[in-house]
Amino acid sequence: MPVRENFVENRIELHPKSVEYMDEVMEQYTESDGSAPRDYPKGVILHMYPTKDVYDKKGNLCGYQDGLLFRLRIFDQATKKVYTYENRDAITLDYTADYMFVRVFKDMSTMVVIRGPVALLITQNVYVKSMFSDKDRRP
Repeated sequence: MPVRENFVENRIELHPKSVEYMDEVMEQYTESDGSAPRDYPKGVILHMYPTKDVYDKKGNLCGYQDGLLFRLRIFDQATKKVYTYENRDAITLDYTADYMFVRVFKDMSTMVVIRGPVALLITQNVYVKSMFSDKDRRP
């Protein structure tokens, strides 16, 4: 089915308990103006907020053709800091985890939760690499 409009929008009404929950969660973290660390021994939470199309105003392709560019927010659970990056286009997972899931958070971001040691290489594509040694990996 073809898209007939130039804008995509989605609005969802939240229950007051959901708003309260989001406030409680976000109040635990402080914004960092520095670069995110590479290693997260206890795991990390990644939030992706779609921001714009991968085509610029001149029609140049600036990311994966089938996706949108997004704001990446990295939630470091150990330090309770948040790191923000603009115009990312993918997250590549090379990971064997004890616990990992993807879901839509209440603020409509896509959330990737990874428990266990990981390293992040942040370019336009965010590469998530397991810090488990081969002997620690599950079969």
